[in-house]
Amino acid sequence: MADLADHCAKKLAWPNFEPLIEYLDLRHPFAGNLYEYSDFSGAKDEDILSPLPVAALLRHIPFATLFSNITLPLMANPKIVKLLQQSIQHIPEGHIPLEFNYIVLFLSTTLTHHWQRESREVVLATMDACFSLLESLMKIAQGNEAIYGTLTKVISDHSVLREMFLVCTQTEKDDNSLEDDSINFLLQSFDKHVAHLVLQASMVDAPHNGTPRIVASLCYPYRQKVVGAILDKLNQIENKLIGISALDGTIVSLFFRFANLYNEEDLSSVLDQLLRLDLDWLFSTFHIFSAEVQRFNSMLLEVLSRLSKVTSSRSTISAGSFKTLAYLWQSYPSPELDTVIYEFLEVSLPPNILGYATHLRNNISSLI
Repeated sequence: MADLADHCAKKLAWPNFEPLIEYLDLRHPFAGNLYEYSDFSGAKDEDILSPLPVAALLRHIPFATLFSNITLPLMANPKIVKLLQQSIQHIPEGHIPLEFNYIVLFLSTTLTHHWQRESREVVLATMDACFSLLESLMKIAQGNEAIYGTLTKVISDHSVLREMFLVCTQTEKDDNSLEDDSINFLLQSFDKHVAHLVLQASMVDAPHNGTPRIVASLCYPYRQKVVGAILDKLNQIENKLIGISALDGTIVSLFFRFANLYNEEDLSSVLDQLLRLDLDWLFSTFHIFSAEVQRFNSMLLEVLSRLSKVTSSRSTISAGSFKTLAYLWQSYPSPELDTVIYEFLEVSLPPNILGYATHLRNNISSLI
């Protein structure tokens, strides 16, 4: 291959290697993997930027050709990823949505078919590399408003991303299955990547000062899935179908990632469901600094803080939730929650009722 590249560049005056690149595109991967050529497989990282003709040939091969020859082990190779990142910078703008879709489909195939055949490390490296390429495509597309608009719509509506996002929360887990643990770990990593990608895609610069703002509609399908997953987990915990540990760090962290996008109905629903849990059991079974209590407290803190800023919140929150909050404030004092609960009740209840009852903390539930 090095001799052919040298011949094209020096003897045939084809510095862009057009006929050779066309031949490689037609021949591979059907006649073997492109990366199996010793001139490619034996190249070092620094060789990619070399002025030698074979290195120039590598840089001229279109991204679509390079990516169509990719396998999972190759995606775990930093040298190959570097070549793909270099190649992706030269994709014609009109091809960006198509290449984006191609990478997402490769991700889907990786997680649905190949994850059992490769090590977890290889699959994770592949996932990281693919999302890095997707983010690169987003950055390139930002230079063209029409293309970027098309790409953000692709991200918002992509059936693979939407269907696979949080799919691990919808499947029953066998506690004794290492296989389940492995795929759930990979899917949780996928969820974090998708959340980051979606939120990045939804950020646009305000027209006057360039300050980023979020286009909420682009995140809507993903935000709804997060809220739905949280409500489903809390409902199952309430009914003792699963333990509270099912409200794990991954789903809680995703809840916080989309926090700026929730409307009053979302927050009220989560608050009502949080307060349906058996609080006496929770605080008597787990230490106040346990992960279970800390996650409960952090979610309650977030929801109350945001609802306190909504003047109509009383109309969407059940009377039972107000009473439970008062009971929590009364029975389980917490430096972390006391002030927030008090402020929430103060803005939600009739004027001055809490001011009157502050010295009667033990009787506050009777005032609601």
